[in-house]
Amino acid sequence: MSLKHFALNNSENFRFMGNSVADERVIREIYLKSFERVVREARPATVMCAYNQINGTFCSENRWLLTDVLRKEWGFDGLVMTDWGAVRDRCAALRAGLDLEMPGDTAICRRQMLDGLKDGTLREADLDKAARNVLNLVEKYVKSADPAPIDFDGHHALAAEIATDSAVLLENDGALPLDKGDRLLVLGDLFVKMRYQGAGSSMINSARLTTPKDAFDARDIDYIWLRGYSENHTEPEPALIAEAVEAAKEQRKVVVFAGLTDWVESEGADRETMRLPENQTALIEALIDAGVKPVVVLFGGSPVEVPFSGQVAAILNMILPGQNGGEATSRLLFGEANPAGRLAETWPLRYEDVPFGDCFGKGINEIYRESVLVGYRYYLTADRPVRYPFGYGLSYTRFDWSDMKTETTTDGIRVFVTVRNAGKMDGAEVVQLYVSAPGKAAFRPLRELKAFTKV
Repeated sequence: MSLKHFALNNSENFRFMGNSVADERVIREIYLKSFERVVREARPATVMCAYNQINGTFCSENRWLLTDVLRKEWGFDGLVMTDWGAVRDRCAALRAGLDLEMPGDTAICRRQMLDGLKDGTLREADLDKAARNVLNLVEKYVKSADPAPIDFDGHHALAAEIATDSAVLLENDGALPLDKGDRLLVLGDLFVKMRYQGAGSSMINSARLTTPKDAFDARDIDYIWLRGYSENHTEPEPALIAEAVEAAKEQRKVVVFAGLTDWVESEGADRETMRLPENQTALIEALIDAGVKPVVVLFGGSPVEVPFSGQVAAILNMILPGQNGGEATSRLLFGEANPAGRLAETWPLRYEDVPFGDCFGKGINEIYRESVLVGYRYYLTADRPVRYPFGYGLSYTRFDWSDMKTETTTDGIRVFVTVRNAGKMDGAEVVQLYVSAPGKAAFRPLRELKAFTKV
């Protein structure tokens, strides 16, 4: 396992030379916390450093980051590698604690190391330490091919289980779950061309793929499919929209498959807007204007503006559901499973509500002006309205909470609460614990998530 991208890699427009400017409190409280937990608890084999600078020092040359914090404080004993092409000065990187350059074998870096050994700017001990970490990785993980067969069926089933458990039901006026006997009008290219993974270096060739169309057909669902929009464009296409609206006037329930396509969300560039592609929004708004309340299924790797909130029958966010996302989508739409995911980000009403959003991604120096008031911490503290809060998610059933109590132990405080499913459908609930700091001696968010569990 490789943990990446270490660290403060929060902007894409200037990813290769950008300088993340932040004070140490912000870095440690917000941006290193998740890395620290993985390093201490999961013990990854490698950590991959990011391209960017932190306060003027490139991550690949940042001894405070790679040695003082990662190895000395957190006890990391694996290999530190670069993102592809993230080395600027190979000798400075070795001195900082970087072991492996990727993709490596560059003549200029070999020359830098040889020259550094000659002129004393690179100690042989630093080079040996890096080489030893590489050899340790080889000894531990490079083995002959496993002759055992791969359980592709089991993997595909697991992919559906994970995607089903991760999806978030954002809105529902009772339209979901659908009945398998319903006559449906299905709209949107993403029904057929499901967006199930990220673009750029996160893109893989899956062993198999089940789209929503595949899953609908396997269930023998009675549906008509129309495009409504083209996934490889963003401009509205009046003919496709008119065709969809006319078909929606029939006595059928309408399901729109929408979301962020590869054209508007990818590695290597920050999104230009938080809106859905214009052709998708135009389709949904045309349906609403015609008196139709569709069920909307969303795909995508990040939050979007939802101007049609409250005007549609339901919104199911599948995020990026993986190779069996079509099966997961169908299970949730038809009530074979109960949505139990919770949002990992706050969804603002509009991008203008994001603090310092007008400054983000505009230059090489990315100044972390919001301090520790990041995401939900800001909206709670500033008492600002949002579309959907962090940790939010609906269910097809109802849960009752009672009898909360705390218990002080030698290593902290334990919190107990009784959760009962008071509805008619099996489901899962996520218990989230938020705390506030006593007193006002230190500047703190109003409250912060400190623990959670799904039951």
